[in-house]
Amino acid sequence: MHMLSELDLSHNKLTGSLINLPFNENIMYLLLVDNLFNGSIPSSVCRSRSLEILDVSGNQLSGNIPDCVGNLPHLKLLILGSNRLSGVFPSSLGNTSSLEWLKLNDNNFNGQIPQDLRNLRSLEVLDLGNNEFSGTIPKWIGEELWALRILRLHKNNFTGGIPQSLCRCSNLHILDVAHNSLTGSIPHCFGELSGMNETTDPYDDEQRHSDIDLLNVFQVIKGMELEYTKTMHLVVNMDLSSNKLTGEIPPEITALAMLMGLNLSHNHLSGSIPDSIGKMKALNSIDFSDNQLTGQSLQAWQL
Repeated sequence: MHMLSELDLSHNKLTGSLINLPFNENIMYLLLVDNLFNGSIPSSVCRSRSLEILDVSGNQLSGNIPDCVGNLPHLKLLILGSNRLSGVFPSSLGNTSSLEWLKLNDNNFNGQIPQDLRNLRSLEVLDLGNNEFSGTIPKWIGEELWALRILRLHKNNFTGGIPQSLCRCSNLHILDVAHNSLTGSIPHCFGELSGMNETTDPYDDEQRHSDIDLLNVFQVIKGMELEYTKTMHLVVNMDLSSNKLTGEIPPEITALAMLMGLNLSHNHLSGSIPDSIGKMKALNSIDFSDNQLTGQSLQAWQL
């Protein structure tokens, strides 16, 4: 087993601890998705110095992320979603400069997003949804993480405003900060998010991981939480719902021609619906309910 480089035990009913798995230095792909593994993530995983993909999502794992995971020099995808993991975000993850996907969704993590993550210049997917993270959304996400395609901070305890710097994430095609306590207005510069205004497939490098079913993300469209798998790269969605946002709906947002879903519901938005929203041809789901919008809306829907 010392020469084993790939281990995929996904979608079974395997139980027990991860402690006895072959964490040798040659393992590159370790996929244990959707099983019944419990206990903590053992620090022995850090013996796998060649590890590129670690996916243990959909289990019953608990405890903290071992600090030594930040010392894995080739790690590209770290997917720990849908477990019972807890604790603060290990700042050591900022050392994994090769990291492209970081999915910690649906756990019990808390605390703030550490500044060390600003070093992850290759990060394309940051999914921290359904946890207990708090503090403000860091400005450096937009200033440093320019490769981001998906930013999902859904259902946490974030406060403060939506940073204007997010407008610099030109590759962003899923932005989900719903169900927090965000205040202030919607940035007018969101109209500059070119990843939501491209006429070509915004995820043209899907084939890099085509042999592994890792393309999945939950998005709320048409009032339902849907899991997108291999079609995730076709989803262009913005969800700012269930916050405390105020001000008007910026007309610049209607320039996002490829936007499929726009959810601004359950905020304190005022003013009228921009007339130009009828030009957004790709939209198939709009939810502006439970705000304080006024005026005549019929003209806004003329196509």
